[in-house]
Amino acid sequence: MNAWGVIVLGIFQLLWWGAVADPSDPNDPWNSLVNLRRHPCFVRYENHPVILITSFPYSWYNVVDTHLKDQPIPFEATILEGTLGYPLIVFHEDDMPEIPNTCLVDLRLVFPWLLDELTNPQSGINRYYNLSTFFDPCHYPKVGTTSVGHTLFMKVLAINYAVHAAREGSVVFWVDTDVTVRKVMPQPVVSWLMEHDISYIPFYLDQFSELNLNGWPSQRSSREALLESDHWRLETGLFAFTVNDRTKQFTAKAVSMYRGGMVELAKACFQGASFCLQQDRVRYNVFLNDIFVFSLLVQSDFREDDSIFHVGLKHGMFAMALLPPWGPWDAVWGANKYESMFRPIDAAYKHDIVSFFHIGEYIFHFFGYHARGALSVQLGDLTKNITNGNEWRKIRDPGDRTKSLSRFLNVDKVEHNP
Repeated sequence: MNAWGVIVLGIFQLLWWGAVADPSDPNDPWNSLVNLRRHPCFVRYENHPVILITSFPYSWYNVVDTHLKDQPIPFEATILEGTLGYPLIVFHEDDMPEIPNTCLVDLRLVFPWLLDELTNPQSGINRYYNLSTFFDPCHYPKVGTTSVGHTLFMKVLAINYAVHAAREGSVVFWVDTDVTVRKVMPQPVVSWLMEHDISYIPFYLDQFSELNLNGWPSQRSSREALLESDHWRLETGLFAFTVNDRTKQFTAKAVSMYRGGMVELAKACFQGASFCLQQDRVRYNVFLNDIFVFSLLVQSDFREDDSIFHVGLKHGMFAMALLPPWGPWDAVWGANKYESMFRPIDAAYKHDIVSFFHIGEYIFHFFGYHARGALSVQLGDLTKNITNGNEWRKIRDPGDRTKSLSRFLNVDKVEHNP
């Protein structure tokens, strides 16, 4: 589709979805989407109790379509391998051809301010990086590498739109691209998801990963140690949302963090605010990787911290066999990738927080470090040029690490020292 085609289609869809509010205001209805009609994809799947969503650019799709489509298992180890009947809605930010067995949503059309937010030096996301630099506890950026915050903003926008557009009470299930659907979830599993506002995988990162949590949640002491600690974060490759007012507030808040909220927190941290310097759950999460954004908000809600975010979400935590903190980092999916290795969870711990099932038995995330993960050897050489075509993804100046927020807060990763 040429540029004029995008403009004409955009005008048509704006007329269909509703009037545009002020795109410069992070609190306008385009964040909460309360004034918009639903995208046709969500009308099509209105009667489905569970909808899978993901987001990727054309450059990623072109790589996997070229190199993985004709393999013995087409698109193996990606979400395009197949969803066993679950609807899959794909959000994208550039021109995309039709993809079999998916429904496409163009983020440029549902968020007409998107390009300005990504490129305007005065936007929330760019003011944040100008202040804090591109360094964070997980990344050592260089010129030409991908901006994690700009890229994962697409993910957060997709989640927010889906939660506002899907049917009330249904489940919107975010899946990263390196996720496969292994088995259809039985009704008790779906019911468990619907009984929780958000369902996620908590785990330790960085210097806290050596804590002995193997066997969690089967061991009460380990489980309680995790919940009482400031140092657990979310693994957001699998993230389920039951559509209701609380989850709409949660996802809209995540968007607002990218559009100016996080830069205000960063300013307070640089100024020595005690809520930042004295609380590790804040200090380690004032960055724009979606892991940090969601972890900050989830931890705040979990601890009923109204100063940052609290709406009383009902939390659900996925039990997940074999992967941190439930097993060694190099664990794999059995001798064969479809061979089950799940142990029953102790009946004493089948309570309203921890799931009674292992989510990986049904929907499995390979993780970036896994042999088949998004950053794996399998796709590493193929995806090294994935930022081409989207200049806003590329870091032109990573900033001075010695003046970075991560250095100021002493949360640098020593492994990333040049």
